[in-house]
Amino acid sequence: MSNSPWEQLAAVSLSAKTGRRPDEYLQAWREGRRLDRPVWRSEIPAAVRRAVEAEGPCVYCGAEASVVDHIKPWARGGTHDLSNLVPSCASCNFSKSDRLLTEWDAARVQRAIGVSVKVAAVYAGLVEAAPPQ
Repeated sequence: MSNSPWEQLAAVSLSAKTGRRPDEYLQAWREGRRLDRPVWRSEIPAAVRRAVEAEGPCVYCGAEASVVDHIKPWARGGTHDLSNLVPSCASCNFSKSDRLLTEWDAARVQRAIGVSVKVAAVYAGLVEAAPPQ
């Protein structure tokens, strides 16, 4: 199959949703081809994606942005609205995964709050909605 456990996990996850064998995804990925996307994941509109990509580097660490991140994760009810999307590097996006800002790396979240009004607004809403301790 593959030497990378991450590749194996990603392929198995995709195959469970699309009915394709994991090795089909790995082979296509190695050849630079794309197979049909899982039906559970909708696309960010192209115009919105371009607008977010034009915002600059990764809001979380300052590296070159290579993906678009949902501030409030798609898996947790986030939307594809421009107000919920920020540029991110793949490392930060993968690390954040489906976590809310209050559940993730505090240092990276604080950096993002300092450089993105959108992140600051979402974070303020999460903190305001948190139950008192």
